[in-house]
Order: sequence, then C-alpha cells, then structure tokens
Amino acid sequence: MKTARFVFALIVCLAGISSARSADDPAFGSKIDAWMEGSIMTLDADSHKFTVRGAQRPYATEYAKMVRDINDKTAKLTGADRDAKAADVRKSYADNLEKARTKERSKDSDFNFYVPADGMIQVHDETANYNRPSNTVTQPDTIRSTKEAIAMHALKDFHVGEYVVVGYESGVVKNTAFVIIRANKPVDMVPAGHKEADSTKTTADKVTDATKLDANTEQQRQIRKAIVEDKTLSTAAHNVTIDFHDGMFHLKGKVPTDAEKQAVEAKATSVAGQGKVMSHLEVGK
Repeated sequence: MKTARFVFALIVCLAGISSARSADDPAFGSKIDAWMEGSIMTLDADSHKFTVRGAQRPYATEYAKMVRDINDKTAKLTGADRDAKAADVRKSYADNLEKARTKERSKDSDFNFYVPADGMIQVHDETANYNRPSNTVTQPDTIRSTKEAIAMHALKDFHVGEYVVVGYESGVVKNTAFVIIRANKPVDMVPAGHKEADSTKTTADKVTDATKLDANTEQQRQIRKAIVEDKTLSTAAHNVTIDFHDGMFHLKGKVPTDAEKQAVEAKATSVAGQGKVMSHLEVGK
C-alpha cells in the first residue's frame, strides 16, 4: 500500500512538473523568484546554459508581472476577446510601469543560467512593446501577447547579442531560467540623480527614441545574420559581441585569424554602412 501511494504521489509530482513546463500554464514558471534583463553574451545549447550581461531592474519585474497577468487572463480566450483583454491588462499596468521605469537598477554584471533538463524554455515575444512608453504600445489587433507569441523554445533559437528579460530561480550553485521575454533595449531609463532632467523628455522624444532603437536593433540582427550565415567563419567569429552606442556599432571579441577579423568587419559595414562600425576585435586563440 505504501508503495502504491508513493508511486501515485510521484505521478502527481511529475504531472505538476510537466504542466509547469507548458506554454499554456497560468503558473508562468512557479519557481521563478527573480527577474533580470540584458544582452545574451554566450550560448551553449548542448549544455543547456547561457550568460546574460545585465541587471535586475524594477521595470523588468513589473513588466513580467504584467505578462504573467496577460497569460493568465487570456488563457481561455481567443481572437478579438483575447486581444481586448490583453489590451485592458496593459492599460491597467501603465502607471506602475512608468513608476518602475524611473527606479534605479542594480549595476550590470554577468548572470549565468541553466535551462531545465529538457533544454526548453518558455518564451514570450514582447519586442513590439517592451521599453516603450505605456501610451505608445501597439493596438489590440497587433498586440503580441497572443498564443502565437508564446511558445517553448530551445537555446539554439536565440543568438548572442539578443536583448532579453529572464525569469529564473536563483540558487547558490546555479540559476535555473524558466521564462525568457524577448525585449527591446532601454532608451529612456532614468540614471540615479537625474530624474529632473529625464522628466523633461516628451512623449514624442521617447517615441522617436524607440523608433531609432527598433532600427538599430534590426541592424544588429542583420549584422549577426550575415556573420552566422557564413559557415566558413569559426564559432568564435559567429559569437562576437555587437553593441550599439554613441551612434556606432561596436564589434568585440576574439577571432582566430586576421582574415576572419576582416571578414566580420566587412559584413558589419555592409549592413550598417561606411563609418558606422568600430572594431575592437582581437586576433588570437
């Protein structure tokens, strides 16, 4: 009898774990106790681990609460009803998101993550809305909080340089990531001690910033795509860091040969344009 009870309890436990791994699960990763955001620096799909350089930011945590709320409240809805409910939830979070936007974030550092043993992670695509002023989010018919934007993905579906928000269970030995929100980089975070200066930025300025960000992010993706699609280049070349700041795309990392260095620089320039790429690439093993 005790054995039967143990087997039954084990089945229930495993069923609970299985449901927690489902993209339709309203628990949204019940083990998550922390959220951070930043750029993916390294990926090792075979070992189910990745590194993100970034920080815990109040805005990321508040935004994740909203996405979870949308996930819960639209789980049983379809079509226009689902989109309308998602729009209502976004509207209800607008004030809290704007307040969270002005709060100071922690200092950037490297966060090392593992994904669950099956190598899959729940993904929410919020690139249409993340880090946008709350009154400029997309209209209900185009909001990307639908089932089509929520899926289970493997690490190989991501790339180095991609900006993400990660929900994870913090641990002493390792951090286990359960949810990734695809996101846009911040354009209007308020630095500590500069709230007055930031408050002078108009909504039009923020929308312009977001538009520029979208264009720069797309160019980053195109540069990455051009590099990765060249199979003659090494893994090290495929994984060079591509950052954008001060009006320039910055290439960082180490490649094995000078020829690869020149090839990567040429591909970036072909996408971004002459004079828009600054190379910090090093040659060596």
